[in-house]
Formats: sequence, C-alpha cells, structure tokens
Amino acid sequence: KVVVLQPPTEPVVVPPPPAYASDAIPKAGFISDEEIAFAGVLIGPKDEKVMINEGDTVFISFGDGEDVKPGDRFTIFKSGEAIKHPVSGKKLGNVIEMLGSLTAGEASGEVTTARIDTSFKEIDAGSKLKRFVEPVTEVVITEAEGPVDGYVVAALEHTEQLADSNIIYIDRGTSDGVATGNVMRVFRPTGIVNDPIRKDKKLTLPMLELGTIIVIEAGEKTSTALVVDSLRPIVWGDMVSTVGTERLLGKK
Repeated sequence: KVVVLQPPTEPVVVPPPPAYASDAIPKAGFISDEEIAFAGVLIGPKDEKVMINEGDTVFISFGDGEDVKPGDRFTIFKSGEAIKHPVSGKKLGNVIEMLGSLTAGEASGEVTTARIDTSFKEIDAGSKLKRFVEPVTEVVITEAEGPVDGYVVAALEHTEQLADSNIIYIDRGTSDGVATGNVMRVFRPTGIVNDPIRKDKKLTLPMLELGTIIVIEAGEKTSTALVVDSLRPIVWGDMVSTVGTERLLGKK
C-alpha cells in the first residue's frame, strides 16, 4: 500500500480591502436642509463673555426627538453658502464651516450644559450642532452596488477649478445607491454634431474624461468626495458615474 503524503494546506490569506489616505478628508463639510432643520443650537456661554474658547462651559438646546445624554459629543458648525443644482436649479443644502466640538453634560429642562472640547475658529452664540463623527484620514474603497450617475454640485471653500486633493460635493447619496468608498469617474459631455456623411444623422462625440473621485462621506441625498486623480480641471456641473475599484489599486 502506497501512502501519498500531501503537503500541508496553505492558509488562505485574504488581502485587506484597498484604502485611500489623505490629509484633506477631515475638511469635508456639507449638510442638507433637513439636517439643518433638526440641528441643535449653542445658546451661549455660561459666563458672560464675548469669545467662546476651548474649556468654556456653554448652554445648548435641541429640538424634540433628539435624545442627548451626558458624554455625547457634537460638532459645532455654521451654515454657509446655499448650493443649487447646476442643472435643475433646485436647492440641495449648504456648505458648512466646522468651528469645533463639545461634549454634553447634564440637562435642565430643555437646556443642556456642555463643555467646549476643541475650537478651530471663532465660536458664536447661535452656532449649530450635529452629532460628532470621528474624523478619518483614510477611506476603504468599496464596490458600487450598481450604476449611479450624477453631477458635481459644489466644492469646499467655493473652489471652482478642481484638481487632486480637492473636496467636492455630488448630488447623489445612499438613497441612490452611493456608499462611502465608492469610486466614480468624472467626465464632461462634448456635444452632438451633424454627421458630415449622412446629412440626416447626428453624431454624439466621446465624453471628455476629467478624473477620478472617491466618496468619503455618503449622505442620504448628497455625498462628499475627494478628487484623487485629475486629468483636466473639474468644474461644477461636470458629470460623475460609478466605476470599479481597479482604477485605484496601487494608488494608496
């Protein structure tokens, strides 16, 4: 009887999903009208003072339905420019400016005491609050569930000629099938012309490829993305569509 010794089975090593890192990711900021309507408000400092700084105690308040517990953290922001869709003209939301963060304390009726954790810029009474999300500098690339097309509708700090490392906003979100980590191509239609041979026909010219973006925060109806590979300047109104992750493999 011959016994054949089989080599030990090699363990299957599953490589981690590709990721993309950038110092620009934490700068993102965009919020819908619905989110602004339900945002909390910083009423003012506990002590009478003009400037609110790190370590200060303040009073905050929230609308009905917001369950705030001691220790909960919130981002402090102010609402900036209103963004309208470049094609439909419909208002999509507002670019927001991050001012800092705070931690909630004890509540007394509808008013809660809080402590300012960080302040990036001047914080005023009336500033808005939203649930704190830990800033990230790396996003894991994910495959899109299906094809999604949309538009570039704005950019951080109102930048108009967009290139690598710029933060942009698109008019598609989780309700459209977009997820954080999705890779999207950016392109621009170049038009339709008369066919010089067949006089009664029209020719659609090839799309102008502009670059690649990664969704770094997918909202319900809009998303924030990072330009990771620009072939040409990108402008508001350019189109986007989902693609596979193979474009970014090796570009970490």
